[in-house]
Amino acid sequence: MRFTHFAFGLLLAACRVMAAPVDLGGAAAGASASASLLPLVGMWAVQQEGATNVVVVDGSKWREGTAAVNVEAGAAATFPREAKPFADAVKSHAFFPLAVVRDVANFNLGTVTVRFKLIAGREDQAVGIAFALQPSGDYLVLRANGLENNLILFQFKNGRRSALKEVRAPAPKSGQWHELKMVVVSGTVRGSVDGTQYLEFDLKQPTAGRLGLWSKADSVVQFRDLDVQPAK
Repeated sequence: MRFTHFAFGLLLAACRVMAAPVDLGGAAAGASASASLLPLVGMWAVQQEGATNVVVVDGSKWREGTAAVNVEAGAAATFPREAKPFADAVKSHAFFPLAVVRDVANFNLGTVTVRFKLIAGREDQAVGIAFALQPSGDYLVLRANGLENNLILFQFKNGRRSALKEVRAPAPKSGQWHELKMVVVSGTVRGSVDGTQYLEFDLKQPTAGRLGLWSKADSVVQFRDLDVQPAK
């Protein structure tokens, strides 16, 4: 089931995603996105787009090394038993804005889609789905970029980023809504943009961990309509 507004969040129950509105607690445009996301790096907020609330990561004031204001609280909510080492690991990735989906405690197999609009960014206009996020700070991310004609599956491991696979794909156009889709089946990751699959990669091992939204450097990106469908 699809949420009409991403900012209304997610509920996870009975091992499947249930579509239901989540009270943002009075969060208006400009408020933190923490009702549905746990911001760890970068500046995330609820923003009004016409009659719709969306979530924006605003890299316009980005500086390398900037963690979210409440990174320790976000880390504690993400991995309560490993909060400090996780927060320290996240801070080492401060070049890459990251917000964890609050109510998806674990994602291993299934489909994740999110709609995004690239607003600005001179250095980058990057958008990604982060997954298999571990207490060590290691994770994977499927990334598209409006300034590059490619789709990349990155691995963050031991504080270092490496590309597991890069394929050619049309750069998403700024100012338009697009869809990024990731399918994970038996350790194989497939990546699509706007309904066309471009990437497939065999991780050779099962994946599991927290799920999040991702960006890079000075990117300004709006997100909406996040849909998480665990495999049955």
